[in-house]
Amino acid sequence: MPQERRALLIGSPSFGLQGVAFDVGQMRVELEAWGFRCAQCAGEDATRDGILTALRELVARTHAGDAVAIYYAGHGGRCRAAAPEGASPTPAWNYLVPMDHDFSTRFRGIAEFEFAALLHELAAHTPNVTVILDCCHAAGTFRADERARSVPELPFVPDALAEALARQQRSGLELHPDGHPEVVRVVATASDSSAFELSRDGQSSGYLTTELCAALAEARQVPMPWDAILGQVRERIMARRGSMTQRPEVEGPRRRLPFSLREVVATGEHATLVFGADGTPWARAGRLHGLREGDRLEIQDGSDAVVATGAIAELFEDSARLELEEGARAAGLGLGSTVVLRHPTVRRTVRVQPEALGVSGLCSGLDQSQRLSLVTSGDALLTVSLADGCLHVSGPSWLRRSPRPATPEGIEALVEDLDAVARAEILLHELESPRGLPQGSTPLRWTFEVFVTEPGSRSPRLLRPGEILREGTRLYAELRHSTRAKPTLYVNLIERGVAGRPTLVSRSEPAGMELRAEETRWVGRRAHGGPLGMRLLWPKDVPRGEVGRERLLCVVSYRPLDLRSLVEGPRARRAEGTSRGKRDTVLGASLYWDVAQVEFGLQTNGD
Repeated sequence: MPQERRALLIGSPSFGLQGVAFDVGQMRVELEAWGFRCAQCAGEDATRDGILTALRELVARTHAGDAVAIYYAGHGGRCRAAAPEGASPTPAWNYLVPMDHDFSTRFRGIAEFEFAALLHELAAHTPNVTVILDCCHAAGTFRADERARSVPELPFVPDALAEALARQQRSGLELHPDGHPEVVRVVATASDSSAFELSRDGQSSGYLTTELCAALAEARQVPMPWDAILGQVRERIMARRGSMTQRPEVEGPRRRLPFSLREVVATGEHATLVFGADGTPWARAGRLHGLREGDRLEIQDGSDAVVATGAIAELFEDSARLELEEGARAAGLGLGSTVVLRHPTVRRTVRVQPEALGVSGLCSGLDQSQRLSLVTSGDALLTVSLADGCLHVSGPSWLRRSPRPATPEGIEALVEDLDAVARAEILLHELESPRGLPQGSTPLRWTFEVFVTEPGSRSPRLLRPGEILREGTRLYAELRHSTRAKPTLYVNLIERGVAGRPTLVSRSEPAGMELRAEETRWVGRRAHGGPLGMRLLWPKDVPRGEVGRERLLCVVSYRPLDLRSLVEGPRARRAEGTSRGKRDTVLGASLYWDVAQVEFGLQTNGD
């Protein structure tokens, strides 16, 4: 069958929201310009039954090769099970708020696990699924009018919600712990944060929808991946509101072009361009990202065309003041443009043994790497040798690699792999020297514990540091912020696995998962309706037969911290000007963070 583009627009103006109908109209115009056939479930039709019926009809009509978009504008809610007296609150439930929801009677919300199950069914038909949620708590699944009351949290789990969870568990459908990996999810804000409406010329509309429609219109003319689009949207919203409290994100395959399976190839480590109060350009990356003063950079527009070049003039933990070449301001730099690091100072050494020096393309490939420095003698972190027509890698005691063929494809894979190992070492080195609270400040009490569920078991237990786990074991982290009346913390959970490559585990909130006072949250496990953790798998390019070493780092900071550039680097695959003051953008300010970590072993089955 020929490919179809299908979109469902859901608008629930419950509890006094003023801009939902306008936003549905804005998004419909934009999606139709992208070639979508749009269906709506909005206004009085957006009841619980109406929304679920429309979603199920969309699943039934979808075929392989189709492109699907789902847009939701409205409130979102949160509730939680009552905890025993004196205990920390249990993880919260997020849900969408239909028109017939009534807090005084029977629960009529659409729980996040119900919505996730329908996305799972859609992705089984086609991986080309995009979800846009303009609501509060969007990263978990209420948009708030600044003049209207917020939807309150419920201190209990309603019977209807418990019944829905029981039905989900009986279905046997195993939901992904952090969202389906093939579904692009554009979210207005973090799981525990609000999204807002703005009012212009007497018309209310959602910040996300307004800025996203404008950015998507630009992307029809100049192709941009989702992460570049959301980088612009995020900075424009924070500048317009003068606040960092609403930070839109893209989850899932963020390098995809909109409504496509094609992923663009990243050509370097990226940061976002912002401006200080005096118009000075800054990058949202700093010392923690492996940058140093003098590092060279480029600024690109959405099409990856270079519009300016320059260097880092002043460096802080998570921001850097830029000095651009003369005339760069006239080149049309825009808020949210991409800053690309070209020649970083911080690198790790790799030595090529004499017998491998003659392999065509090996030395040039290593020399062009972002984070490797090629040497031919002396000590080095990594060593490459040649034997039996294959390239072999040696290094730290934990490093093991299967040989790569000495072919162009094998060399490309080897360089990408060693670059990732170098980035992991740089990141760990930078993070392990935490900047604590200023002298005299009261320390914050937070805990980080890791739980495992053995294969064949449904009872999680606490991980013992240094113990050896079997392949197939499930793992998740539990985080608690037990200090009252203190600011929100932001958590990044990073894994250096058996292969030595860094992975951002807290993918659902990639600029730091919000952890509020007296809050409990999980990473790698759904609060409701999912498996008890992420399954540990042995990498294909690591020889089997020996125990590998894994390391989990929990980085807690005192404002959002986006580590994706150093964690993910330039690796990617292919598949078929507003200015605000430093108070608003937090540029050139000290960042305080703390780190906890745990190490354990992983063995393959049968070892």
